[in-house]
Amino acid sequence: MLHQKAETQFRPLLSAEDLTLILSALSAYMHNTRYRPVYERLHYQASRLGLAPDTA
Repeated sequence: MLHQKAETQFRPLLSAEDLTLILSALSAYMHNTRYRPVYERLHYQASRLGLAPDTA
């Protein structure tokens, strides 16, 4: 019998304060091409929740 592996995404539980703090910390590294995409993804998600500032 074959068992199918369920594909799931890692979705950490973060408070609004946690997400805002992480975005603030990452914003200092926007010049770094390795951190910029992470910041932009988190900023997008936060903005959809009404938590992020208007600038990316």
